[in-house]
Amino acid sequence: MHFHKIYIELTNRCGRNCSFCVPSSRARATLSPDQFEEILEQIKPYTKEIAYHLLGDPLILDDFSSYLDLTHKHGLRGNLVTSGYYINKHDYSTLMHPALKQINISLNSFEYSSKAVDNKRNSKKDEQEAFIGEAVESYLEPILSLCQKKREDQSDLFINFRILNHDYFKTDSGSKNSNKKYGNNLDSPFHHSSDVDATDTIKNKIENESRIQNMILEKISAFFHMDAVAWAGNSAEDFLQLDNRIRLHQKKLFDWPSLNSPEIPDGFCHGLSSHFGILSDGKVVPCCLEGYGIINLGNIFETQLSTVLLSDRSRKIRTGFKQGKPAEALCKRCPYRMRFL
Repeated sequence: MHFHKIYIELTNRCGRNCSFCVPSSRARATLSPDQFEEILEQIKPYTKEIAYHLLGDPLILDDFSSYLDLTHKHGLRGNLVTSGYYINKHDYSTLMHPALKQINISLNSFEYSSKAVDNKRNSKKDEQEAFIGEAVESYLEPILSLCQKKREDQSDLFINFRILNHDYFKTDSGSKNSNKKYGNNLDSPFHHSSDVDATDTIKNKIENESRIQNMILEKISAFFHMDAVAWAGNSAEDFLQLDNRIRLHQKKLFDWPSLNSPEIPDGFCHGLSSHFGILSDGKVVPCCLEGYGIINLGNIFETQLSTVLLSDRSRKIRTGFKQGKPAEALCKRCPYRMRFL
């Protein structure tokens, strides 16, 4: 049994509140380096590649380099997904560590201080724009400095910028995406009991995010001497090659699986065939979107991984997906599977 990648959630803490991410009620947890190494010992026979998250941002950890050292020690390569906010907490020896295969930076994670913006609310529009522009520049500076260092060192590290597809930011009243993004999240600060107020808030929020995304892309365009704004707005291509092993990717929004969602048509999924996940409390879950721990196949600190992967429940999940018949209630309600039809 071999897996292309195994997701190991170092921590479920991220310090952000991104509107496109799923809210979690799980207790905050972080794997210690010793726990991480125990996991590496068990997964080594099954893969050569890991990712450091399901939820959470690994760069929030001050000792992230110790996890990279252990990854390298055990002959594995790592994939990092980050908001980009904590890049300046780490030096280049960590960010360009030989264990790292690629860094994926979610640019839509950018947020400016709402309190600071509130203080600017009575300012002129151009003053507010200047304030947000400074925040964008402060956010991007360590990210683009990393890109420059990669250029200078001719590193084989991949750096991928991720943005939401521009179609997502349509603000017409018929936009399904706006309702998906903000209307279904009852814990979101943008949820209101009044449908009218909620619609206005959603549209304003999306317009703001679209404007800010363009500001980010303008800065990237200037740095790499490419028109990333025009490409994002008009290209059907999945990525724009900015430099050697540096790409800008457009990603489509997806809905996270939820037991409160209706069942969707049967179909295939790569869970437990190409990958699976291990949460920061040790629970083994069948895929990279199962950040809840609902489908708990067993705890790797209590049961050997080999036993977990060969359990009846794991077998039923694999067999079900091969036959196009998801076995688990959560999987039956996962819209991401529609991409594989």
